[in-house]
This record gives sequence, structure tokens and C-alpha cells, in this order.
Amino acid sequence: MASKVTKIAEQAKTKKAAVTAAKIKPEITKSKSGILTLPGMTTDSMRVLVIGTAPLIVHKFSAKQEQILLEKHMGEATPGGREIKDPQANFEAARYHLSDNSDGIPAVSFKKSIVAMCGKDAGIFKNKAGAIRVIADDLSTGLCRILIPDGQPTIHQEIVRNANGMPDIRHRPQYWPWACLLQISFIERYAAPARILQVIETAGYMQGVAEKRPGKSDHQNGTFRLANADEIAAFERDELFDTVTALAAAE
Repeated sequence: MASKVTKIAEQAKTKKAAVTAAKIKPEITKSKSGILTLPGMTTDSMRVLVIGTAPLIVHKFSAKQEQILLEKHMGEATPGGREIKDPQANFEAARYHLSDNSDGIPAVSFKKSIVAMCGKDAGIFKNKAGAIRVIADDLSTGLCRILIPDGQPTIHQEIVRNANGMPDIRHRPQYWPWACLLQISFIERYAAPARILQVIETAGYMQGVAEKRPGKSDHQNGTFRLANADEIAAFERDELFDTVTALAAAE
């Protein structure tokens, strides 16, 4: 009797191993001309609404700055002396725009923030962080759309010191309050949805995105959190910032 039970157990184990092997090693197909291929890799996706917990400040290199940098690298002469500041022009030049002219932030900013928090403690190893992607709302620009109440940022003015120690004044677009609806693509066997959500929440608190973020400075800008159920419901009714403002006032 014992040997029969053992035999059944071994058969079940063999069957399970075969099923597992089939999942890991999908069937290879071969064309008439001898080209080999595998079935496409299976990925999953989810949408995540994040709410800003501090003002978001972005800085896109303007076309003028890119040209000056290119001329320096090419050894071409550039005009000397301090340039007269145009706050409005500098502010506009630092904005990221999607193809529909709405404001955005590079999807890679969120990706980097998430990857920075991956590790053994997070349950997603660093070498598997590539299994998570933040898909841009506009693939041609690589940007995620910034959601703001009135559709327009304000001018953030700051005095800084250049590399030579001389003071300078900067004008950047600032968004507050703000939110982003992120489209996340992932391979579940490397990054489970619950783990991804936990990493996003931690990244929002410890890393942030864009300029003056805690992950790259002593400042606290660009931080965010996952939206709660009430905020998600408000977003679906197109009343997100009414709810966010009410919750902030109640705290």
C-alpha cells in the first residue's frame, strides 16, 4: 500500500514538473525558411493614480540651451557676458509639452524613482526592475500628462549659485496641486502587482520626481502618494481636485 501511495506521489510530482517546464520553456516554432521564434512574452498592465504631496517643479532644456551646449562641444565661439533674463520666456521654455500641447513630465522620471526603491526589502530585486515600465501617455514625446486644476503652472523663481560661485536667478514651471495617471506595464513573475504598488508608494515618499526632489537633494519637492478610493472615484467623476482640496483642508 505504501509503495502504491509513493508511486502516485511520484507520478503527480513528475506531472507538475512537466507542466512547470512547459510554462518556462514554451514551444519553439520554425518557419519554412528555417527562422525560429517563440510565442510573445506575456506582460500585464495596470493604471495607477498618484497624487502630489508637494509642488512639482520641472526643467526642460530649451532649444537655445541645447544650441549653446552644442556650440561649446563643437568648439564654436559663444557670446560672452551675462544674458538679460526674460522670466516668462525662461518659464515657458522649461515646460514639457505633449503633442496636444498639454503639460507633461518624462515617463522615465517615474521609472527611475521606482527602480531606486527596488531591492530585497521591496520584494523586487534590482536586477529584475526592468520588468516594470511606465508607459508614456504620448509615445512621440515620452511624456506622462500632468493633471492640474486649471491647466496652467505657475512660475517658480529661485536664486541659485552657478558652478563658478556666482549667484543666478532661475524661473521654472511649478505645478500645485498635481496628479498623474500612470500606465504600468510589468512581467508578473518578476514583479507582482501588490509589490509594485508598495514600491510606488515608497518611491513617492523617499524619491519623488523632477527638480528639487528628496532623492537627489535636501529639498522635498515632487513627492507623491497613491490615490485613495475616494480620490479615484472623484477622478472618474472629473472632480479629483475638489476632493484633494477637501481632504487637505480636513487634515
